[in-house]
Amino acid sequence: MKKRVYQVNAKRNRLVQEALSTVREARETIDPALLETVRQAIGVAAESHQNDKYRTMQVDKVPVDQKKNLTTVMKYLELNPENKALHHEIETFLTRH
Repeated sequence: MKKRVYQVNAKRNRLVQEALSTVREARETIDPALLETVRQAIGVAAESHQNDKYRTMQVDKVPVDQKKNLTTVMKYLELNPENKALHHEIETFLTRH
């Protein structure tokens, strides 16, 4: 993705100032109570979206008992001492993590 480079020049500054003044004028015409209600509604919607996203992540996850997994792997290694390649692979994995 290319990085956009904005050149600061008089034309750009004029356009930015015009846009900001238009926004300020629009804000002055909006009822402050309505604006606050909208802000609160946006906050509630954003929070609800975050909660839904979290719930979806929780549904997709399967609980894992790490202690039991490690015990099972260690028991397998004890029962198969001749498999040196597997021993080495698990040893390097455990040292990294």
